[in-house]
Amino acid sequence: MIASFHLGARARTLLVLIAAASGVTGCASQQRIPLESTKAASPASPTVATVSLVDARSKQDREFHLGGHPHCYRSYGDDSFVPPKVEYLRHVVEAKAPSSAKVQLKVSRFETIEYCDGSVERTRPSGLAATVAGVTGGKVLLPVDPPKGIKGDRFTLHLAGTVDGTPFDISEEFDYDDIKFTNFPAESSEYRQRIERAIDAAVDQLFKVSAADSANAASNNRGRGP
Repeated sequence: MIASFHLGARARTLLVLIAAASGVTGCASQQRIPLESTKAASPASPTVATVSLVDARSKQDREFHLGGHPHCYRSYGDDSFVPPKVEYLRHVVEAKAPSSAKVQLKVSRFETIEYCDGSVERTRPSGLAATVAGVTGGKVLLPVDPPKGIKGDRFTLHLAGTVDGTPFDISEEFDYDDIKFTNFPAESSEYRQRIERAIDAAVDQLFKVSAADSANAASNNRGRGP
């Protein structure tokens, strides 16, 4: 009878852990992270650039997914952001392109990944105990002040494709170990601003690639002569 009791307790604990993990997954996938672009020109303006955007990513690449091996991460899909991140990208390109320019943009990769190894390490003792006890409703609660010396929380943006026929492959990332939050870092306005700055920086790099290619083409044409 004693052995039977211990087996039942373990089974109940396992079920609670599964339910808790499902709750965390569900909460993360239901996030809607607001992004603001104060630099974007008005679509009604006659001088705003025209951006023709072709999205060559697969349906799976556009959706939310997460993993735990070898790293804890959450890969946010288009609809994890408001507006959807590919539309936000278009707005930023429009705002940064020369007035009245016509930009041909093809996106083959647009990853926005939140690595959370540090968060997991900080919450493993208290968070796991809380979810097993059923007191957090399946959410992992992070301490307000993250302990010093624990790293591994960073956001990575990977953008690839072509702009006006010129290929580009750009990565931007930032750490967020210093940001305080309860469930997910996107609760913090500073975290959201860092995402916006990362997208801004990626678009700046995109235009540098395009400008360098145009300069090389012009130089080659001059070298050929009349």
